[in-house]
Amino acid sequence: MNSVGIDLTECADPPRSLDTPRKIFERGIRYWECRPLPDEPAAVLCPADSRVLVGSLREHSRLRIKGKFFHLEKLLGVDKAKWNEAFDDGSFAIFRLTPEKYHYSHVPVSGEVVDVYQVPGRYHSCNPVAVVALLTPYSKNRRVVTVIQTDVPGGSGAGLVAMVEVVALGVGDVVQCYCDREYRDPRPVVPGRLVRRGNPKSLFRPGSSTDILHGHPVHPGHVGSQGPGVTSSPEQGPRRDTRRDSEAFPPLRSSAGQRK
Repeated sequence: MNSVGIDLTECADPPRSLDTPRKIFERGIRYWECRPLPDEPAAVLCPADSRVLVGSLREHSRLRIKGKFFHLEKLLGVDKAKWNEAFDDGSFAIFRLTPEKYHYSHVPVSGEVVDVYQVPGRYHSCNPVAVVALLTPYSKNRRVVTVIQTDVPGGSGAGLVAMVEVVALGVGDVVQCYCDREYRDPRPVVPGRLVRRGNPKSLFRPGSSTDILHGHPVHPGHVGSQGPGVTSSPEQGPRRDTRRDSEAFPPLRSSAGQRK
C-alpha cells in the first residue's frame, strides 16, 4: 500500500485489519490528528484528499468535470432555478479523488443544511481513453447536491455553499454518513441538520470520484489566492494537490474580518 501512496500511519484502524480492497478503499483516518483545521473560522476547507482546480464562473462559462463540460444549471439540476440563480457568477473548486486516496468527504463549512437532492446521470470512468470513447456532450454523471447556509449562528459566515458529489464508473454509491465525532454514530445528511466544518459527511464507494464546491459571487481577486504550491494555466485555472487539512482553498466570499 505504501507503494501507491497510502500512508498507513494515518489509519484509524490497525493496518493489518485492511485485508480486502474494499476495506482499504473505505478506510478511515485519524483526521482529528493528521488533518488539523486552520485557525481562520471563515476559511472554507478542502472537503477531500484530492487534486484541486479553483476558479470563477464569471471567468469560465463551463466547468470541466470528469473529462467533459457542464453548464452550472446542468450540474445543479435544470429544475433547480433557485440554486442556479444563487450561484450564478460565483466561485468554484473541483476536487478529484483518485482510487488510492482517502475516500471520505468532509464538511467544508459550518452551517445548516437547507437542501439535499440527487441529480440522475450515467456512470463514466475518469480514464482518459474511456472519456474519449464513451462521452458525448449530453452525458452527465450521477451526483448528490448538498446546499449549506453558513450565515447562521455558529456558521462559517460564507453565505450559501453547494457541495456536489459526482459519481464515476466503479463507484456504487455515495453514502451520507455525517458524524459529530470521529466516525461514531453516522447519520444521514438532511435539511435542517446543523453541520460543522471538518466532520465526516459522506463516503464514496470504490472508484475514482469528484467533489465540487460552489459559492456566492466574489471579487476575482479572492479566487485562486492560495499562496505557495499553486500552479495555473489560462485553460485550467489554479491547480494543486492537497490533503483535507489546513491547506484550505480561499474563502468563497471575503472572510468575516474583511466583509463590511
